[in-house]
Amino acid sequence: MYHYINTIEIKLAAEDACTTGDGFEVHTNNIIQVIEEDLNEVQKKMVDHAMEEFKRICLQSFGVVTRGKVVQKTPLPTPRYITIVEESA
Repeated sequence: MYHYINTIEIKLAAEDACTTGDGFEVHTNNIIQVIEEDLNEVQKKMVDHAMEEFKRICLQSFGVVTRGKVVQKTPLPTPRYITIVEESA
C-alpha cells in the first residue's frame, strides 16, 4: 500500500495577480475548467485509464458472501491528488 503526502507552496504569480493578469502566469484568476471534449485522443485515453484504475480499486471494497450476496467490506477509497511543483531559485 502506498501513501502520498502532498505539499505545495502557493504564492502569487505577480504582486497584482488578484487584480490583473496577462494570462501567462498561473494564478486563480486565469485557470479555465476543462471538459472532456477539450482533450485530444491521447489525453482522453489517459483519463479513461485513470478512471478504470480507480474503479478497479473501488471494486476491491466489495466482496461476495454466501448465496452470492455482495457486501461492502471496507469504505470506498478517496481519490489522491498528486501535485507536481517546480521550485524557483
